[in-house]
Amino acid sequence: MNKYGLFFSFLLLSGCLSPEAKEISSPPLTVELTGTNKTGNHIDTAAFQDSVILNVISKPSIGKATISPVRDSWPSRIVIRLHLRGLESFSVNNGKITITTSLLSHPPYNLIGETRMAGQKRSVSIQNNSPYWMPVSVISKDKTRATIPLEDGYIEVLLPEIITRNQPELLSIQWIDFLR
Repeated sequence: MNKYGLFFSFLLLSGCLSPEAKEISSPPLTVELTGTNKTGNHIDTAAFQDSVILNVISKPSIGKATISPVRDSWPSRIVIRLHLRGLESFSVNNGKITITTSLLSHPPYNLIGETRMAGQKRSVSIQNNSPYWMPVSVISKDKTRATIPLEDGYIEVLLPEIITRNQPELLSIQWIDFLR
């Protein structure tokens, strides 16, 4: 079984996808690592009918990437799985707005979210009822209650639909683990 087959099996077992979900052969996104911390970073892409999962393996625990659609439209659901021990910051920028989330390192692992419009100096705090909110889940490999520092699992971020609504040419993402 190749690495994509193993990854797909992992997704099915993890409960993210139903058994009926079928991986499509040509992902609708291209992903390119950027910045100075490329060494030790790797991103696998798994694409399904209307969703894409980006599996980010980050040895330096810090990195950047750009994501762009292969065709002119974005998938309706983009999930980022960060294999980190914690999440100091995750941000996504579509050229007009930057959305940032941080996961506190102590229970109950609250999220802090904010947005910043292009050209503005200050960020605005957001709550979980905002269309800009990015839900975050801490998922352990064995499905037990996950704690920070995360030893074996990932931090899953669901990008809000509003970030791709106006069909931007690309998205820039950036992640930082506070335990780097």
